[in-house]
Amino acid sequence: MGLDEYMSQKKKVLGFQVIIFPESGGYSVMAPGIGIADQGNTEEEALMHLKEGIELYMECLSPKERKELQKKVSESTFTKLNVEIPA
Repeated sequence: MGLDEYMSQKKKVLGFQVIIFPESGGYSVMAPGIGIADQGNTEEEALMHLKEGIELYMECLSPKERKELQKKVSESTFTKLNVEIPA
């Protein structure tokens, strides 16, 4: 499928769980459900870069792979895990 054909397809919104954490001089962001990460000078810039990365990744998937990914993402959950460490 070419880029023009992909861009002309109907679109739907797929929500991703995203982790944002400050780094020296900027922010790192990650969508762990699909293993894509990026960074930026601000949170907004980092999220914009991550969104672009996800969109490019989705373009490379076949319709079947996209459907499987949508199912995986919609079924994923996140929780916080507390771990005791030495003081």
